[in-house]
Amino acid sequence: MFHLHIGLLKDKVLGGMETKPRKSSSVLLTLVSILAILLACIYSSGCISLTYYDPSKACNGYTLISNDNAAKLIDMEGNIINTWTINSFPVKMFPNGSIMGQGGFGEARLELSELVQLSWDGEEEWKFTDWDDVDGVMSARVHHDFQKDGSPVGYYAPGQEPQAYGGKVLVLGKADTLDPEISDKPLMDDVAYEVDWETKEATLLWKASEHFDELGFDEEGKQLVNDRGGDYLHINSLSRIGPNRWYDPDTGVGDPRFHPDNLIMDAREANIIWIANMAESDEYGVGEIVWRVGPDYSPGTPEGDKLGQIVGQHHAHMIQPGLPGEGNILVFDNGGAAGYPFIFRWTSRILEFDPITLDLIWKYESENFFSYYISSAQRLPNGNTLIDEGSTGRIFEVTPEGEIVWECIDGAGIQTLGRVYRAYRVPPEWVPGNPSGYTAWSELYEGPEAVEETLLNEEPEAGEGSSLNEPELETTPQELEEPLPEPV
Repeated sequence: MFHLHIGLLKDKVLGGMETKPRKSSSVLLTLVSILAILLACIYSSGCISLTYYDPSKACNGYTLISNDNAAKLIDMEGNIINTWTINSFPVKMFPNGSIMGQGGFGEARLELSELVQLSWDGEEEWKFTDWDDVDGVMSARVHHDFQKDGSPVGYYAPGQEPQAYGGKVLVLGKADTLDPEISDKPLMDDVAYEVDWETKEATLLWKASEHFDELGFDEEGKQLVNDRGGDYLHINSLSRIGPNRWYDPDTGVGDPRFHPDNLIMDAREANIIWIANMAESDEYGVGEIVWRVGPDYSPGTPEGDKLGQIVGQHHAHMIQPGLPGEGNILVFDNGGAAGYPFIFRWTSRILEFDPITLDLIWKYESENFFSYYISSAQRLPNGNTLIDEGSTGRIFEVTPEGEIVWECIDGAGIQTLGRVYRAYRVPPEWVPGNPSGYTAWSELYEGPEAVEETLLNEEPEAGEGSSLNEPELETTPQELEEPLPEPV
């Protein structure tokens, strides 16, 4: 299966054009075009290609893959266990095998009209549309993320389970806003709201435009936002902070910026990650941005000196208790082009960092690792990290040392043709019948013996064997000469 990047194609095609006669160049371009069409056909068919698997080192379970209009569950061998017809931007699974995704009218990268829950067999179990009126039709205006009670970040952690039925749903949505202090153009504002699963009553929690001055834009950035308007932030990730070692709400001990109820979000267009306060507090107002990384990563800033330039990031969240690295922030730092003004980088990184000190705890990067849009990273209970290189459809699992121990490709594996918004590794016990017979994660990673084993296998400090000591790639910000395709 091919796994090609834009840069490689550009080098080969343009190189051929410069060194060969016009006729040969035309033949070469024709062959490349035919190859691209064939690969696109493979991509559209939903082909899964397993390229590597080490059962002794991988975290064995099932992988839930989010495509545009379908979701599929595969086992470690790449066998398709189940599929659903649903817009999965993203799709998430619950312990009974039900899934939640999106549907209705709209465009996934902007908003869709329905938040939908389907059973294991694909039957509709729940649907929400009543957030806002769009051209006379009620719409959820949901985009990019949502969370169910019981699981702050939407994937497995010991002792956490999303509620399949009941509780509340945290939703990332849209609202039309006119605010001349931000832009003289209409805004597609990002909002966070919560829906009661039983009554379907929705409550607004947070609205981006009301906190614009807390996002840290300088005067140039504000002017560029004014000139653009529209989808000026493009938030692509929303979750609760969840229980953590930084703050105990029962005793009030610790840093209240990390109250478990607080929201963490990231804005792809602005290169910013932030936490909004949701708790009643004498120190912070409800909705106030109490912690932020970006948008300024210049030398001399804490984030610039410790993390380097973050560009067009996705899926920023706090690692949950019981998982190695708990309390740290994990984020897929895409690269590509984003920011006010545009910053450009041609490689991606996975970053794990301490939210207090901003010290970089762990990272993954490779010369051939790049997704300029979508994508995700999940911390697994054995200490590995599942990475979705969304724009190629490549999904792989790496150890703390950066060793790839499982890899598959959804589709053609060619840059820009990939469309895997997110991928989640799912516990075997959440899948009805556990058809591949994997050992339940509750047996492997929960209880006293599992805790002791986890402590023995925590990721290394920055030292010999750590990916922090790999050669640094060039990450100097560059001005973008040509824009990439529309962000997702």
